[in-house]
Amino acid sequence: RIVQSSVPRSASADAWRVDDEPLLVLGGGPDGDLYDVAGAVRLSDGKIVVGDGGSGRVRFFDRDGGPLGSVGGRGEGPGEFVLLQSLGVGHGDTVWAYDFQLQRMSFFTAPGTLTRVVSLRPRLPSGVPVGYLTDGTLLLAQMWGSGDPSAPLTPGVRREAAAYVRYDASGSLVDTLGLFPGREVLLSLEEGRAVMGAIPFGRTASHTVFGDGFVVGDQVRHELGVFAADGLLVGILRWAGPSLELAEADVEAWRAAQLSSAAPARRAQVRAHLAGVPVPDRRPAYRDLLADEKGALWVGAYAHAAETARRWDVFGPGGPWLSSVEMPPGFRPTQIGPDWILGIARDALGVERIELRPLQR
Repeated sequence: RIVQSSVPRSASADAWRVDDEPLLVLGGGPDGDLYDVAGAVRLSDGKIVVGDGGSGRVRFFDRDGGPLGSVGGRGEGPGEFVLLQSLGVGHGDTVWAYDFQLQRMSFFTAPGTLTRVVSLRPRLPSGVPVGYLTDGTLLLAQMWGSGDPSAPLTPGVRREAAAYVRYDASGSLVDTLGLFPGREVLLSLEEGRAVMGAIPFGRTASHTVFGDGFVVGDQVRHELGVFAADGLLVGILRWAGPSLELAEADVEAWRAAQLSSAAPARRAQVRAHLAGVPVPDRRPAYRDLLADEKGALWVGAYAHAAETARRWDVFGPGGPWLSSVEMPPGFRPTQIGPDWILGIARDALGVERIELRPLQR
């Protein structure tokens, strides 16, 4: 089923909006600093759970932001993390947290009690959770790495396939759902070894659990594939987004940002390196995807890796384009409820905090 969605007809005054003033702010103070946040979720009773990647701890707060304690920490023991990479909430307000290094899922109740630990077997190299499907299986996607190992290593821009797979509740592999275009990288050879580097305006796969299945997009055009839980393509959503052509000003702005972040003594070296980096002629069509609690799909406009998407386009079940929403500067949503948005915000110094904001639909 192919849906071509038109621009919303509602006037700008009727567009959905996120309020400027948050309802709740967590972190950012001397006793509540957060670093490298892996995720934040709000439970049905209003409690908020934060995965603090910097400390490797899962932190619990009451509905008013009061601390309820934390669990985890650095290590390989039960409930500990070597690399806390993502966090989510499943059926019955069960909180799950994923260790990227150990490829292990840990499950907690809202007070912070560890209920079980599941190691994924076999491991999926560079795998990250997309989320739990309605049948209770875990959907995992590769960031990169399913290309043909026997293929010759040719320097230049490369985009290998990435596998999407399902694991059952015990952590056993159920099925490989398919291969999708992965992350674009710049491949170079140094002393006979292949070295991957980032490219400006590089594409990767966008994905989220949606309905009874999931959605994946390759960021090449304003188009997303809708898949059933078994990997069958059941729908395509297309919309008339803004032009993807890259202007020279966009490229120069990217180069200037790279130079400004380099140490003064290295800027000449960085400038010479940037001059040789290939630049595509088109930007990615979008970046982040989120499904909200009312069954709508949110598509975040493309932004550089260090930035957050300001504009999000919202599509209802079946594909109608409901509205476009402007996010506050530096705010990245992690969960969207009926009348609220929870997300991670950064101030001018890069300090992270969790904000709960009202959403006007």
